[in-house]
Amino acid sequence: MNKKLRTILIIVVSFAVLGMCIVSFGLYPILIVSGSPVYAFEYRDAYDLSYAYYSYLAQGGQTAEQDKNMQLQLDRAVLEGLVDAHLIEKRLVLDVGARELRGEIAAIVDPLWSDSASRETLRAMTQASDGSIKKYFLEHEARNQILSSRLQAEGLSLEEWLREARKDASVIFLFMPDVEWTSEGVVSK
Repeated sequence: MNKKLRTILIIVVSFAVLGMCIVSFGLYPILIVSGSPVYAFEYRDAYDLSYAYYSYLAQGGQTAEQDKNMQLQLDRAVLEGLVDAHLIEKRLVLDVGARELRGEIAAIVDPLWSDSASRETLRAMTQASDGSIKKYFLEHEARNQILSSRLQAEGLSLEEWLREARKDASVIFLFMPDVEWTSEGVVSK
């Protein structure tokens, strides 16, 4: 095999391996929220955590049809939750800055996470990794709590603010032709 053909073959194989890694690890964006990407692995982790949590709450007392219905509702709810999380994060970073925000989040999350009983309960309820529990459950709730308290000082609720922020948000779904974004949230086409 001549040198030029070998080089082309190596390049093609390298791109194929890179593509497989990107897809298998979910390193591609599935939606863009006001210019910020949300990656497939974030959606997968948030969905898995949510599904495990709601399955835990149901205690296995669901029929196959109820489980399928729950999965469809969770799909929409997780997508909306990821959009909302990006909107909240963006607002908080603008208000307090990234470094101070990390400190405020840590002040809320660290005491909960350092309590072994709380940590074990969360692990049992979600069956997720510690990183996923902290990122998609505890830190998410901490951000909501921080913004909610800031908005109360302005006479707003988090729900009111999110309604308005959703109206102004630019959300583009990639590789998801069956859903779209409206001012009300994610809807099926």
